[in-house]
Amino acid sequence: MRQLQPIRCYAELLATLGYVHVPHIDDSFYPFFHRPREWPHAHHVHVVESGGQEERRTLAFRDFLREDSDIATQYVALKKRLAAVTDATDAPSREAYASAKRDFIERCGSP
Repeated sequence: MRQLQPIRCYAELLATLGYVHVPHIDDSFYPFFHRPREWPHAHHVHVVESGGQEERRTLAFRDFLREDSDIATQYVALKKRLAAVTDATDAPSREAYASAKRDFIERCGSP
């Protein structure tokens, strides 16, 4: 797997658009940016390798949701419930939000 390093190659351009990098252990394959700087964030960007495993996995889940409207509706409801109780200003809250989504994705049987 190729690493998306150095991050500054695209972080500087994203910064000109108002995006802030959130350092994380997954930066080598999944750097995350958001805007605006303050919570709540209106936009999120995950940078992945074009054609790489993370891109394929993410697009497969997107396609799965497009094909199964019941699962898509459940996923939307989950994200709304999580957003209502998550204070994403700290790392543990962000991780709990991501973990709950990951649990759903694994449970629903997506590719």
